[in-house]
Amino acid sequence: MNLKLLDADVSTVQKVRSGAAGTTPESPIDAVVIGAGPSGMVALRTLLRDDPPLSVMAVDRQKGPGGIWTGHIPAYSTLQDLKIEYQVHGVKFPQAEPPRRAPRDQVAEFCEAYHTEFGLKEHVLWQHDVAKVEMVKPMLHKVMIKPFVEGLDEPVTTTVFTRSVLVCTGHNIHKYVPKFPGEETATFPIRHNNEIREASEIPTSDVIIIGAGPSAMDMVQEACITRNATNVHVVARIAHWGAPDMWWPWLWQFGWSELHLLRVLYRLLPIFVVDALLYYLNVIWAWVHGIPEWYPPKKDAVSMKVAYILRTHLVPPYKRGQFKIHNDCQIKRIQGSKVTLDDGTVLYPKMIIAATGWSTDSSFLPGGQKAGEYDSLAAADIPKPLYLRFYDQDHPGIFYISMANGFMAYTENASFLAQCINQILRGTWTPPSAKEMEKNCKEVVLHHVGLPGQLQTDLEEAGFKNLRTKNMR
Repeated sequence: MNLKLLDADVSTVQKVRSGAAGTTPESPIDAVVIGAGPSGMVALRTLLRDDPPLSVMAVDRQKGPGGIWTGHIPAYSTLQDLKIEYQVHGVKFPQAEPPRRAPRDQVAEFCEAYHTEFGLKEHVLWQHDVAKVEMVKPMLHKVMIKPFVEGLDEPVTTTVFTRSVLVCTGHNIHKYVPKFPGEETATFPIRHNNEIREASEIPTSDVIIIGAGPSAMDMVQEACITRNATNVHVVARIAHWGAPDMWWPWLWQFGWSELHLLRVLYRLLPIFVVDALLYYLNVIWAWVHGIPEWYPPKKDAVSMKVAYILRTHLVPPYKRGQFKIHNDCQIKRIQGSKVTLDDGTVLYPKMIIAATGWSTDSSFLPGGQKAGEYDSLAAADIPKPLYLRFYDQDHPGIFYISMANGFMAYTENASFLAQCINQILRGTWTPPSAKEMEKNCKEVVLHHVGLPGQLQTDLEEAGFKNLRTKNMR
């Protein structure tokens, strides 16, 4: 069913505005989706597509689609997202440079096209915020909505009763910058990478980049390639587990990415076999390129699964000496213009860039907490997991989607999870027994954290049926 056929109907947003829907516990709507970024829009569309559609609406702080990708992150940032992973449900990703990764403006353009293709915009309450969610009873929640932007023509301040809440808020852009000893004496700026809107803001020499994840690699690229900067130092508490970015280019050009390949491998082979293959592939890659700093650290299998992907086009500037990596290292002390690292290196930077991630704010949810210290992506989105992924055991009816399986797969995973929520709301899913649930939780929590290809298997084994990603028109 094409959602464009719903244009003549009155949307749930219109009914909520007029007070005709969700006003009492006895007449709740089916779902409130918090966020209209990539995961939120896929979840919204999945819940609306059946005939008859569920009564569902989304709430977003911005005035248009895109979530984090619209006006938040720097223009160059890709967060290591692969374009291939976005192309679900037949919406083509903009084919512009760079050919493989998905930078901000292209993701925003894709989100706009997705909302337009499936007629989603009228199903979103734009420039509003979910201020509080309270559980009335399992599968019944009270959601307080208020304007996020002042001066709206038709502001909505209301309480909506809903059977379910889908949390698709990503990491909420609460920047996390660690405290550096002596930072109050620094004569140079210390900035979070999200505060750098354009590459031109980066000095052309003497830069320290803190971190070794996707954002840190973006910053190294912008400093060394875009700005041709020299004397760049990457300081990381944990060694970057680097892998070649251009894995088997003859595959991804035909629609396969490493994530697709990993999905196949993890479904066909034992986990320890795939982990071993990945480990030695990275060792060989680092050895061939003569980069000992990128030798994978010897870690347990679970840690290896969350490895980030390194851009091979950073190899030439590395070999030219434009940047140096300090693994298992931190800033020991800042003294005015001087920075001393744990390994004894003394630097005089023009800027420190903290590519150190975000802290989430879940204080609007039952049992949630305000943003504080950095929390991992797993902790950020799955505080009370069932099958690790999305179901709040203490507050049935609250589902965590957003980054539940990592940035690179969130459109696909949002599709799977929303299909499961659809089955729960329609009463077509039978929960497993307590014994089955305990066994599944142990296996998934301990071994399948963010494992490509295992989400669909886990959910199907939990009793959800006919889960699909593509060809869902």
